[in-house]
Amino acid sequence: MCVNKVHPQTLKSHHVEFSHNALHKACRKIEIDQGWSNQSGLMEVLTDVNGKEHIVKSDYRNDRNKGINQKALDTEKYSGVVSFERYIKETVGPKFKDFLESKNKSWEDAHVFLNDFNVKIIERSGGISFQDLPLYKNDFTDAQREVEKDRASKIFAGGKSAGDFSKKSRLEKKLGNYVEMTTKRKLPHFFYDENKEKGVAQIKRENDNPVQKKSPCELKLRAIFNDEVKQSKIAFSEKKASKKIQITDVKKAEELDLKTELKILSVRFR
Repeated sequence: MCVNKVHPQTLKSHHVEFSHNALHKACRKIEIDQGWSNQSGLMEVLTDVNGKEHIVKSDYRNDRNKGINQKALDTEKYSGVVSFERYIKETVGPKFKDFLESKNKSWEDAHVFLNDFNVKIIERSGGISFQDLPLYKNDFTDAQREVEKDRASKIFAGGKSAGDFSKKSRLEKKLGNYVEMTTKRKLPHFFYDENKEKGVAQIKRENDNPVQKKSPCELKLRAIFNDEVKQSKIAFSEKKASKKIQITDVKKAEELDLKTELKILSVRFR
């Protein structure tokens, strides 16, 4: 599309700084008016449930979406779920980057680390990818296990989703030639859940928050505190009951005075 910004009479060029958003919005408006298909850009067209079209700012060039492919972004936008790629980018990626900064790490160490997020890293399409792992409940039947295994086997994210540091060439420079995991899997602390914030859910285990034994001195102080609280509650209840009786007596006296006054007035006006 070509636009002439030079005025035909004054021959002055119409220059508007930071006009990119306005130009993209104008393009979307023209596409709607002419019935053309909508193109990608800084502005995009969304259709609401009533079929009305709205021009809104798109996620184009949004740093938060860097490394996430358009298919995943569209899924997030139209279904409201969190993509596996975002889980890798925002939850796994930063932790994995910190892990790689340590010295003397191997592929086995990397596999064990990623397992804690219920993710494994595999060779795929000439590079590496992150893959979701199945989680089985104790009461799962064989059929349910197969369904869960099939679900996880279809969920991938490119290595670059975590960041440029996780490209195959850079990882192999740090860890050596790729080696598959040989250590037996352990129960992870985190796993991917498309319905959770940032796509991350946590597995709570009994050993994560061990109960600490209290010292005899702490137990004694706790007992004294509890006893004082109990005595305070009793004193408050007694005071409240006494006050209630006093209020009742005052009301009775007031009612009696009122009745007496009414009698006097009734006699006076007969």
